[in-house]
Amino acid sequence: MSHTNLQTSGQWEAALHPPELIARRKGWCIVGPRPDREIIASVYGGGSRALADARLLAAAPELLEALERSAESLCSFLCPSVKKTGEPWPHSQECEQVRAAIAKARGTDDSPALKESKNYTMR
Repeated sequence: MSHTNLQTSGQWEAALHPPELIARRKGWCIVGPRPDREIIASVYGGGSRALADARLLAAAPELLEALERSAESLCSFLCPSVKKTGEPWPHSQECEQVRAAIAKARGTDDSPALKESKNYTMR
């Protein structure tokens, strides 16, 4: 699968908010690769749940890449009738979930949040 990456490239990390942000809210930030380490997202709140959420977000690029690399193999294994007939359906539930997760990450799904964001204009 070949897509144009609009996301920040490189490995992301979960890190404590920088000192200038800690005064505002306690939490974690997801930062891009060095040397810039720009803040990509923030997870507010303390405790193990906020850290777990930050770690999951930081792993998102690698998870998406691994899912995209394995999607075709997974489909070949789980949907042998699709492979034999060349028909696009029926796919297994697992295969559909993989495709839906990739579409959600790439912004090509039909979620209400996506539709809302397409109508959003910067002011």
